[in-house]
Amino acid sequence: MTLAVDLGEADPRPYIRLAARLRKEILNGTLPPGHPVPSITTLSQELGHARPTCSKALQLLEDFTDRQRVRLVAELRR
Repeated sequence: MTLAVDLGEADPRPYIRLAARLRKEILNGTLPPGHPVPSITTLSQELGHARPTCSKALQLLEDFTDRQRVRLVAELRR
Protein backbone atom coordinates (compact mmCIF):
# COMPACT_ATOMS: atom_id res chain seq x y z
CA MET A 1 0.00 0.00 0.00
CA THR A 2 1.30 3.46 -0.80
CA LEU A 3 0.24 7.02 -0.24
CA ALA A 4 -1.51 6.84 -3.59
CA VAL A 5 -4.30 5.36 -1.51
CA ASP A 6 -6.63 8.07 -0.28
CA LEU A 7 -5.22 8.75 3.16
CA GLY A 8 -8.14 10.18 5.01
CA GLU A 9 -8.43 10.94 8.66
CA ALA A 10 -11.90 9.35 8.52
CA ASP A 11 -10.51 5.97 7.41
CA PRO A 12 -11.39 3.26 9.94
CA ARG A 13 -7.85 1.83 9.93
CA PRO A 14 -5.79 3.50 12.68
CA TYR A 15 -2.49 3.25 10.78
CA ILE A 16 -4.05 5.06 7.79
CA ARG A 17 -5.38 7.82 10.06
CA LEU A 18 -1.97 8.18 11.72
CA ALA A 19 -0.15 8.26 8.38
CA ALA A 20 -2.63 10.87 7.13
CA ARG A 21 -2.02 12.98 10.23
CA LEU A 22 1.75 12.82 9.85
CA ARG A 23 1.51 13.50 6.11
CA LYS A 24 -0.63 16.56 6.83
CA GLU A 25 1.95 17.81 9.36
CA ILE A 26 4.68 17.40 6.74
CA LEU A 27 2.69 19.22 4.07
CA ASN A 28 1.63 22.13 6.27
CA GLY A 29 5.12 22.61 7.70
CA THR A 30 4.44 21.49 11.25
CA LEU A 31 7.19 18.95 10.58
CA PRO A 32 9.60 21.08 8.53
CA PRO A 33 12.19 19.67 6.13
CA GLY A 34 15.02 18.04 8.02
CA HIS A 35 12.99 17.66 11.22
CA PRO A 36 12.87 14.04 12.44
CA VAL A 37 9.52 12.29 12.29
CA PRO A 38 8.62 10.99 15.77
CA SER A 39 9.82 7.46 16.49
CA ILE A 40 7.52 4.46 16.82
CA THR A 41 7.99 4.57 20.58
CA THR A 42 7.21 8.28 20.79
CA LEU A 43 4.12 7.98 18.60
CA SER A 44 2.91 5.01 20.62
CA GLN A 45 3.41 6.71 23.97
CA GLU A 46 2.19 10.19 23.05
CA LEU A 47 -0.76 9.23 20.84
CA GLY A 48 -1.76 5.97 22.49
CA HIS A 49 -1.43 3.81 19.39
CA ALA A 50 -0.01 0.29 19.47
CA ARG A 51 3.59 0.02 18.26
CA PRO A 52 2.63 -2.13 15.22
CA THR A 53 0.11 0.56 14.20
CA CYS A 54 2.79 3.24 14.42
CA SER A 55 5.24 1.07 12.52
CA LYS A 56 2.76 0.47 9.70
CA ALA A 57 1.94 4.19 9.49
CA LEU A 58 5.63 5.05 9.19
CA GLN A 59 6.05 2.39 6.51
CA LEU A 60 3.40 4.20 4.47
CA LEU A 61 5.27 7.46 4.95
CA GLU A 62 8.51 6.02 3.60
CA ASP A 63 7.20 6.74 0.10
CA PHE A 64 6.69 10.33 1.19
CA THR A 65 9.92 10.96 3.06
CA ASP A 66 13.63 10.41 2.66
CA ARG A 67 15.73 8.28 4.99
CA GLN A 68 18.62 10.16 6.49
CA ARG A 69 21.03 8.30 8.77
CA VAL A 70 18.50 5.55 9.49
CA ARG A 71 15.90 8.09 10.70
CA LEU A 72 12.89 9.29 8.81
CA VAL A 73 12.93 13.00 8.13
CA ALA A 74 10.05 15.16 7.05
CA GLU A 75 11.28 16.07 3.65
CA LEU A 76 9.20 15.85 0.52
CA ARG A 77 10.72 14.04 -2.39
CA ARG A 78 10.89 16.26 -5.41
